[in-house]
Amino acid sequence: MCFTFVMKRTGFTSRIRSLMVVVALMATSVVGAVAATPVAAQAQAWSCNCIKTNVSIDGDAYPGRGIWMNFDWTNDSDRTWTNARMSVIFPEGVELEWSNWTDQSYDPATRTLTGTPSFYNDGVSSDTIHPWAENSEWFEVTFDESLVGTRVNILNVASYVSPNGIPSSNRNGLYVDVQEKAVDFDYRTETRFTPDSSDYSGTSTLTSKVYNDGPGRGGQVEAEIYFDGALTLVSDVPDGCRDYGVNWRGMRNIDCTQEVPAGGADVGIVASWSFTVTIPDAPIAADVATETYEAETGLGCSTSGVSGSEDSNDENNSDSAILTVPPSPVGRLAVVRNLPASIDKPGITTNPTAGRSMTSSVDVFNAGDATITGPISVVIDPMPGFTPTSITATSEDSSTPAPSCDLATLTCTFSQLGDGLRARIVIVGDLAPTIADGTEFTSSVTVSATGYDPASDTGSTTISALAEGIISITSVTHAAPGEEVSYDVTVVNAGPSTMLSPVVTVTLPTGMTIVSLPDNCTQSGSTLTCTLGESLDPDQELSFGFVAGLPDEAGDHQVTATLSSATPLADTSAIDAEHLVATSTVVSDLEVADGALPYTGSNSTMLALVAGGLALGGLILVGATGMVATRRRND
Repeated sequence: MCFTFVMKRTGFTSRIRSLMVVVALMATSVVGAVAATPVAAQAQAWSCNCIKTNVSIDGDAYPGRGIWMNFDWTNDSDRTWTNARMSVIFPEGVELEWSNWTDQSYDPATRTLTGTPSFYNDGVSSDTIHPWAENSEWFEVTFDESLVGTRVNILNVASYVSPNGIPSSNRNGLYVDVQEKAVDFDYRTETRFTPDSSDYSGTSTLTSKVYNDGPGRGGQVEAEIYFDGALTLVSDVPDGCRDYGVNWRGMRNIDCTQEVPAGGADVGIVASWSFTVTIPDAPIAADVATETYEAETGLGCSTSGVSGSEDSNDENNSDSAILTVPPSPVGRLAVVRNLPASIDKPGITTNPTAGRSMTSSVDVFNAGDATITGPISVVIDPMPGFTPTSITATSEDSSTPAPSCDLATLTCTFSQLGDGLRARIVIVGDLAPTIADGTEFTSSVTVSATGYDPASDTGSTTISALAEGIISITSVTHAAPGEEVSYDVTVVNAGPSTMLSPVVTVTLPTGMTIVSLPDNCTQSGSTLTCTLGESLDPDQELSFGFVAGLPDEAGDHQVTATLSSATPLADTSAIDAEHLVATSTVVSDLEVADGALPYTGSNSTMLALVAGGLALGGLILVGATGMVATRRRND
């Protein structure tokens, strides 16, 4: 008995074919040239008021193929027997392939298979034989090629205990004639729809064929033919075929049998069956690209060979065909949201930048094969951090008016879109400078029209942040050793992005001390770390100051300041600033017409006075020009 399962899926059909073969082993007959000769009187067919046992074979014996055999039990009495055991002794050339007897064992030295029969008494399996009980235990053997033309005897022994406790046994022999096996054949199936594509309500012919690819001759053919139950059979069922109708999987099942001439089927076509079917008369759904209907032909369990020959290739024993129904011409909406992607340059990745303008687009398609009548509405979702400044649209459908767009709602409307044509919407706007570096920016779009399935898409890109930072530091240009000096530090963000978490690091020269430290700064040794708040907007400026005591030694004392930020800083940023204060010893006997030597003032006056003092007094003063050094560095 064979079972075939077919599964249907929407838009196409998939088939799962499972073949289950249950061999019905009958103990009451010997087929063909197989002869069974009982050795003990207990095996006679007449009633003996005893236990009868024998071994039977299913079919003819040929070398190289598995043969099923039965160990048969019959209680031909109204008594109960216990402790049933059985064994089979295989002659040389007969090999055990499979068995599942209870408590089984096989001794290769004596070539003996031993086990316990299982009698089901009131639903419980046991080795007790109730009145009139019957049982068959299966096993499989193969015959060696050397046994062809010979008769082999397969001995079997059954033991059991009578109701009065007396052990008993049966000993039988089964004589088997081993025949020469015919050359194997190869049956192949072929399934075709003609034509294999048709509009709904169309007609097609399903043809199922079986070929013998040889080299041997094949036997009777049984084919199981399935096709989609949605197809209507309009022709008569061919001779030799039986229509089982539509099964629970939605597939129509027709089984066909083809007898072959005596001696088997030669190489070539062996069987052919044709069926005329019609396709459903309703158009398929617009969102289905194509509708498909499947058919399959597979060889059934009753397909056979001749004289022990077998099908040499099971892989070509089934074949399927697809009948395709294209949809009616219809328009189909499709849309793509385009956001600017990263642009790779040698060593640089450029993304849209916070605080600058960004241009993006939407492409609307008619992916179908018929005009989409309007209005066609395209809605672009609000994009946080993006302020649109313009929206325009163009269409390849020159036969219709130009589309209209609304900047406030970011929507555009098209009156129609021809088959295969495209429309493009371009949106320009400003990115908020506060968008953090590396933010994943997304935007979606939906297009819809009455009577058509809507379409949507989402695009994404990465936003970069970039700020041009400028730092400067100012103070007096020169002063006396040990004098307290005020310093002012200024930071400017030249944009375009907001500078997040700006920090200034100030490095003091050796010997300088802090007299007054602002609240935004902390000191560690000769380093000041000064935070400027959470952010600094584009074109915003922040300043802070501190008072430091100069070293007691005369000389040049340089203070440096460096700017850093959580926002990447542009290459044009001036992130380092320096300020130099020159100090000198006081000359008490120096006379200068313009008055006493000043501690602050222009560099030129300081140089003139120092030079005059050197010329008049011949004194050597340790001094230096005070100067402000502020530089910009392009890293």
